[in-house]
Amino acid sequence: MPDPTQPSSAAFITFYSFKGGVGRSMSLINVAGIMAGRGFRVLALDMDLEAPGISYLMRHEAKLMEQTLPGFVDLLSDACTRGMEADLFALSPQAVVEKYSYPYTIPDGIRVSEDGLLRIMPAGSFDGHYQERLDALALGQLYREGRGQPLIAAFKHVIASSGMFDFVFIDSRTGFSDESGICTRDLGDHLVVVMGFNRQNQEGTEEFLRSLRMAGGKPKSLQVILSPVPNGEDELVEKREGEIAAALSEAWEEPLKPFLQIPYHPRLALTEEPHIFRRSRGYLYEAYVAIELAVSGMLGLTAASLRKEIIKVADEKRLDLVILLLKKLQKLDDGETAVEGLVTNKLMNLCLSPEAGELRQYLAATLPADSWAVGILAYRLHKKNMDDAGLFYERALEADPKDANNLGNYASLLTDVRKDHDTAEVFYKRALEANSTDADTLGNYAKLLFIQKRLEDGAIMLAKAWEQNPPKLNLQSELLFYACAHLWERHPDALGKLKTLLEAGGNSEGWHLEENVRVARESGHPHPDFIAALAEVVSAKATVDTLADFEVWKNGHF
Repeated sequence: MPDPTQPSSAAFITFYSFKGGVGRSMSLINVAGIMAGRGFRVLALDMDLEAPGISYLMRHEAKLMEQTLPGFVDLLSDACTRGMEADLFALSPQAVVEKYSYPYTIPDGIRVSEDGLLRIMPAGSFDGHYQERLDALALGQLYREGRGQPLIAAFKHVIASSGMFDFVFIDSRTGFSDESGICTRDLGDHLVVVMGFNRQNQEGTEEFLRSLRMAGGKPKSLQVILSPVPNGEDELVEKREGEIAAALSEAWEEPLKPFLQIPYHPRLALTEEPHIFRRSRGYLYEAYVAIELAVSGMLGLTAASLRKEIIKVADEKRLDLVILLLKKLQKLDDGETAVEGLVTNKLMNLCLSPEAGELRQYLAATLPADSWAVGILAYRLHKKNMDDAGLFYERALEADPKDANNLGNYASLLTDVRKDHDTAEVFYKRALEANSTDADTLGNYAKLLFIQKRLEDGAIMLAKAWEQNPPKLNLQSELLFYACAHLWERHPDALGKLKTLLEAGGNSEGWHLEENVRVARESGHPHPDFIAALAEVVSAKATVDTLADFEVWKNGHF
């Protein structure tokens, strides 16, 4: 169930046409289906109350054929009759949506994400009394009495605050009806106008836009679609498009071009099934995809705009919005690539904050396994001693199960952070199978063996690490410490070598040595307090001068 405390990000988009027969409802349901297939949550609202189209489309779902399905008219009629006891006010927003809207199946062929959904809120229940309820509701009269606008505002608030949708697509009544005004003025934040090429469509749409502008009801964005476009009349189509653009721009007092086009297709006259739900991918399908991209652009739903907004909210450390916007970005065609590109210093630093666990889990599940960002996040989180680093190591190993570096680092994380020593040993062995001469892996494996009190195995592994002549001073200091903590009788000179190294600044900052100190105490080390203090210096938690009072340090050997 959606969390009602979360802010709504739903955008309301009205599809309007001055006359019918231009494919408005079909455009709406096809675009809604594409967006739902991408993983967005979409509600299609049938507000063509006198001639509902989407409502009948929904009834053709087999599971709904024998049901009466209450919708918009029933919900508002109930509110007018029962006041604050009505469903619109008494039920939770989620309950209202679930009672008055219905899921519409998205075919697997267009679904690229399991997150998306498409629900339809019909005009009302077609039980033989729909027209009576519509007449009794009398939306125009309600507006004239001053009750209509607050009622529609309450309805919009309920849908938005349900948290169940990213987009609400509204199928508007044609012409200059009360319903079309409600859809374009009070419900829709954005407007898509679908119109034919003839003079009636042009002049009616001009007057509609002029009236909307003069009433102060300009939407946030506007897109015009010409439909249907006849085949084989390119010259005439181009001429009429230019004339329509000039006329509409004058009425709107803003340039209104380029327009999108829906080509004529005989299937539009022969079937009401959404075209995109078929397996074919012809020119009509491409036209609907173009409309979906245009609608996304109207809403600022582009990789560039989302990236800019994500960086902004990341600077503000608004983790909930970062995740919400990243999820939207992921649903675009180039989403995964764009998400990967955002793992810059700003987003990286946010991931490293203790409270960003949900963000880390999201990125670990979303980024491609072979992404450079996965490896970087694993390393940076490991340095912070965060358990979530394991999520990224696991992800990286999906891409390359034989990567010796990642295998060894993951084993180290299992040892030091998760304390899962048995699994750590499995990964150390896998890392050495991939690269048997890696001094870091050999030394870290030795550390684990000493923690497990397997002294002889640890001594063998430690010797193998030294055989590689490790050049890094931090690794040398670690190896010498293990000798001091666990093999002091065999290597009494190890302390002198380590003393020279530490006095020259060769420590291993942040390295975990607590378990080795514990084992040294339990194993009867003759200088357990000194080993504990030495571990602090080796891991750069303390300075070398803190060892000055220990006699064994002065002597430089055990």
